[in-house]
Amino acid sequence: MRRRPSKIKRGSLQEDLFARVLDGPCPAVTPPRQVRGFDFSSRLANALGLALQECGMGREEVAARMSEALGDPKISKNILDKYSSTAATDHKITVERLYALIEATKQYWLIDELFAGPFDLHLVESEVMRKARLGHIEQQIKQLRTEATTLKRRRP
Repeated sequence: MRRRPSKIKRGSLQEDLFARVLDGPCPAVTPPRQVRGFDFSSRLANALGLALQECGMGREEVAARMSEALGDPKISKNILDKYSSTAATDHKITVERLYALIEATKQYWLIDELFAGPFDLHLVESEVMRKARLGHIEQQIKQLRTEATTLKRRRP
């Protein structure tokens, strides 16, 4: 495993993302959804609804996973229904709950869609991910070749 840079805090989201890029298979980068909405609130509600629909789990299960992750038993299917409804203007999702929802559903495209996309700043471009992973693989191959050469030169 590659050593984490000193500026990245242990246990942080940055460390988690660093590990995913360099040590695991690259996550599939999905194309932007272009979630529609008159304003940010309606785009947010529509995006949450789409994420809940695409995740392959029931809303009860997503709510349970979020509750467990946050230690907050108040998260329910009803709350998720309100977060994903453009008509329920009195229910806004907090950043902590949004993070827990993204982690529970594994719908990482929400980050790009809600925050990076509107500013034309994409957090994870597929080409960047591909190049980062390829560079890491090439580095591992070089290290393994060096180790193999060293082992071949040793006599029993």
